[in-house]
Amino acid sequence: MKFLKVLFLITALLSAYVFAALPNPGSLLIAPIAGSQHVSGRNITLTFIPGADLPPSFDVIRIGRAYVNDFHVLDTNIQLPPGQNQYTFSYTIPAGLPSDPRFVIGGGTTWNVQNATFAVNKPNFGVVINRPSTRQSYRAGQRVNIAWRPSSRTLYKSSNITQFLIFDNVKNTRTPILDKSFPVNSGRYRLTLPNFLAKQNGYQFGILVERNGNQEAYYSNPFRVV
Repeated sequence: MKFLKVLFLITALLSAYVFAALPNPGSLLIAPIAGSQHVSGRNITLTFIPGADLPPSFDVIRIGRAYVNDFHVLDTNIQLPPGQNQYTFSYTIPAGLPSDPRFVIGGGTTWNVQNATFAVNKPNFGVVINRPSTRQSYRAGQRVNIAWRPSSRTLYKSSNITQFLIFDNVKNTRTPILDKSFPVNSGRYRLTLPNFLAKQNGYQFGILVERNGNQEAYYSNPFRVV
């Protein structure tokens, strides 16, 4: 029993060390997580693990819906003291936001981090990308599984995913990796990560869903390529 306790402690310390300092560019925004539920007027916590190119400050932190461009400023000139293993900020979600599952929080314009899409004000629709989990690491060229869950199989029974993409938080670019269409209700897909992906933190999978003639965009939890 004593040996198991020591082994558990060593494992925990190693895990903490791995994510205490990320040597490559970019950072991992680990909260809010994909599909989490939040309400206008209440607090939301923003947490990220810094990478090697952490700036001294964020010029702006904003909340808004993916691909809708209706961002609201939460804060400006946010100082980032050096030497911290993790940064956490708390903000009040603005009043009057629509009921929608496609909200994201992003920090910075010249240096960017973004979290997974989450819900505000209990929407009755939406898709949650629940794999990858937070703090996931992959290698370029690796075969990976992406999994998602529609809020209602009935609501999305005639809906298709029209595109997969990878969002690069560091370069602020979106690269399509799959252009064929397949049903939302399939729930998972296995793909090969492009070999050109650089070793860095803050990549995300994105999916475009076509429903009732409209496009809905959803993002996964950020991951890193090692």
